[in-house]
Amino acid sequence: MAVKVTPINPNPDHANNVDADNKRNRFPFHLLIMMPITIGSFVRSYRRNDNDYSMAVFSLLFFSVFILVDYFLVWYLALPKHEKSSRKFWLKVTMWFLFTGISFGFVYLYSFFLSAQITVALYALTFVCTSVLLYAFIIADLVGDWMV
Repeated sequence: MAVKVTPINPNPDHANNVDADNKRNRFPFHLLIMMPITIGSFVRSYRRNDNDYSMAVFSLLFFSVFILVDYFLVWYLALPKHEKSSRKFWLKVTMWFLFTGISFGFVYLYSFFLSAQITVALYALTFVCTSVLLYAFIIADLVGDWMV
């Protein structure tokens, strides 16, 4: 009598990504690390009377962008791997835009403490890194879709 063996994952390209949201933690551990820093920056900017609200606003924006990128990444990973859809494209664009905004915001916020040469170098490095990310994450996929 022959024994039928069923493979564990018959189609590895289309793994079960529908439950990707359930596999991830609802409240990741790294957010617990970021919350005291964000609250501490609010308290420090409130206690000081030298109008240091830019650090508090930046901390709040950084925290919210981090949560949004994590949320959009769960959506992106839940989509099938080889699917070519507008939803996948717009999720990529949104994550790239949020990453670019927070990177340039970080350089802008700390540029007041650095010399002009280092500030220009940091802006150039941020521009190069976000451009490489744009090319690798979005443009290369679009060009690959155009090839028939």
